[in-house]
Amino acid sequence: MGCQFLCIPNTIGDYLFIVPAVNKIAGTMSDTHFSFDYMNHRIPPMILCLGLQGSASTWAFNVCAQLVTLAQGSVQCVYADCLQDLFNSVKAGEEQASTYVVKSHFADEDFSDYLSATGSRYVLTVRDPRDCIVSLMERFGFPFDVALSHLVCSCHALMRAQSLNGGLLLRYEDQFFQSRRTIPMLRQYLGLGGEVDCASLDRLNSQESIMEFINTFDELPEGRILKINEDSDDALDVVTQWHRHHFGDGLTGKWRTRLSEKQKVLVTTMLAHPLKHLGYEISENAEVSTHSSFAPDRELVRT
Repeated sequence: MGCQFLCIPNTIGDYLFIVPAVNKIAGTMSDTHFSFDYMNHRIPPMILCLGLQGSASTWAFNVCAQLVTLAQGSVQCVYADCLQDLFNSVKAGEEQASTYVVKSHFADEDFSDYLSATGSRYVLTVRDPRDCIVSLMERFGFPFDVALSHLVCSCHALMRAQSLNGGLLLRYEDQFFQSRRTIPMLRQYLGLGGEVDCASLDRLNSQESIMEFINTFDELPEGRILKINEDSDDALDVVTQWHRHHFGDGLTGKWRTRLSEKQKVLVTTMLAHPLKHLGYEISENAEVSTHSSFAPDRELVRT
């Protein structure tokens, strides 16, 4: 799987353009976050947001970036799947932020080993990989075989990172993106001091607010919007990583009716180990269930 990479410096203005009422609060990262010297190069503290595609990983990534910005005044946001790209991004932006929030779907072995060795925090988002495949096919027009290969790689990256670090696991079926408990829990896990107006962040990260922002893509400064390919009108904001067509129907268990019988057999065979490891029933006839860690109490954000 080739590396995908975007390095975009970010400031508090980028993350508060929708809700100017959110106040910046001074704070510090916990002692488990530390700078690291690599070949005489200062590597800032890192937060890895690693998620399966379609697991609300972009929501978690943006919330983490907002929390760091509010606590420290700035944050550097990057997308990276490979260690060298991570180092390149640090070289490009190390003077602009004290902490990096890194989004990834396919973090490779060296990348995960490095972040684990430097005490980085991991925020991991998961969803039934079979639903993720359907989501890629329906939202972004991925061919089935491409979507399957993406999920195979992403599942193994997530399991590898989890084995090294543990991290904070957020499960799509729990609808963590609806719960008002999630943002305080993330702030506590990341070791961020001070007080944060979580209600304002809830509003900023509601589906309604995100869709309002997506509808302003054409008004954003030049260079912010990346066209995905010439065959579709999809586009990506390189700062927030939101896509123009980011939101799907949000349904759980839809793979049962939207994949062909042959596709279901192939997916379940190829992903048998990840399904078991991540706690998903392999049988097609198993009841659709959620892991009730959260009580949904906010408008649904569908990804």
